[in-house]
Amino acid sequence: MMEAFGDLWGVYATLKPDEAMVITTNGAIKQGGFAVMGAGIAKQAKERFPKLPKELGSQLIALGNRVYYFEQYKLITFPVKDYFWEKANPNLIERSCLELVKITTALGLKMVYMPRPGCHNGKLNWADVKPILEAHLDERFCIV
Repeated sequence: MMEAFGDLWGVYATLKPDEAMVITTNGAIKQGGFAVMGAGIAKQAKERFPKLPKELGSQLIALGNRVYYFEQYKLITFPVKDYFWEKANPNLIERSCLELVKITTALGLKMVYMPRPGCHNGKLNWADVKPILEAHLDERFCIV
């Protein structure tokens, strides 16, 4: 796993065909089947891709709070909590890491850029989250 400093959406604008970006999410669904994407990078993604909340909501309803790849946006969702009002869950972050590695490998992605999961709206400390990521994420993953 690598770390870099910068603007994640700036990195997104330069993604190559074999690269993707992670957005952190929760598993909550609003009336009408829309995923709750009301803060942080999830809100920014919702503003850029207005169809994403409904598409993610459909996946959440069908398969639960898991990691999903949305090829049309080159985005991978990364659950850090079940409900938007909760503190991020380190166990869910670890499970999401395992799912992320599996999906990245299956898709043949060479690089995946992601924020510090659970460390902003999730209210976790980077010092606590970093070891979880380091245990699972290899050189294909860059925390921005």
